[in-house]
Amino acid sequence: GTKYTNPRVQPDGRERSVPVTRWSENEQVRAVPAKALEVIRRFTDEYLPELAGLNVWMTRLCWYTDSFDNHFIIDRVPEAEGLMVVTAGSGHAFKYLPTIGRWVVDIIEGKGLGRPAVKAWRWRSLGEGQTPVNRLMEGSRGDRALGNVRLASDARAKARL
Repeated sequence: GTKYTNPRVQPDGRERSVPVTRWSENEQVRAVPAKALEVIRRFTDEYLPELAGLNVWMTRLCWYTDSFDNHFIIDRVPEAEGLMVVTAGSGHAFKYLPTIGRWVVDIIEGKGLGRPAVKAWRWRSLGEGQTPVNRLMEGSRGDRALGNVRLASDARAKARL
């Protein structure tokens, strides 16, 4: 698969990737990256040969969260009393909710906080000089920022020529 970001400068001056929704104002990204479309075509050609040769007439971007180390974040937010975050941090982790739901309840109730998995899920920040595992942390200078890639934005780009 492919992963991309949509970095935008926020009111605090820091860059964060922001999803594009139907309510986004002044947003230029309305198509998938051309490379992502190539990946889709290769996949369908190999695993769904009956679809080979068909045009792609519509695409959508799917937005999800990623942490700098690709691990869950399940913890209280420091210095924000009463606020807890339970997020995938790896894009596909929503499917684990039935399994980790009990763990989340334990964390809320303050039980079993010494378990290795619970420790790994704690609120954390990228340390000084630490390199993120997740390359998506590169911001607007990265090669996966949507502003730096060619988009499959028109019918000719989506058609098989």
